[in-house]
Amino acid sequence: MILQPVTDCYITRYFREVELVGDYYDHLAQGPIDFTAWLEYFADGLLNELTRVQKHIAMLAMPIRLAPYLQQILDYLEVHGSITQQEYGQIKRSLASRKIDFKTLIKLGLIEVREGGRNTYYCKINAV
Repeated sequence: MILQPVTDCYITRYFREVELVGDYYDHLAQGPIDFTAWLEYFADGLLNELTRVQKHIAMLAMPIRLAPYLQQILDYLEVHGSITQQEYGQIKRSLASRKIDFKTLIKLGLIEVREGGRNTYYCKINAV
């Protein structure tokens, strides 16, 4: 995941805090350096980023709403374990639509293709 760039207000604050310290070695010769302001800035920025990532993760964890015909495939798989094009054809969907439906569920990572050709059937991911 690419992290969101720091907003202008944080960049301005960063340079303000760094400017207070100046050159590290020059100030070190004068005695201990107080990094409190910079550490507060850093902790605030870290908290801001963690909050943003937490919201993003919560959004990703939301349940997927599937079209009723896609949910029918998953329901059928729960009961029977696998489904073929012919079995799904009993739902009265065209062959082209059935192929799109299976591809959609594969892209979502919910089902996988087994075998091939005339023996092709579909199973839920991690099903034996």
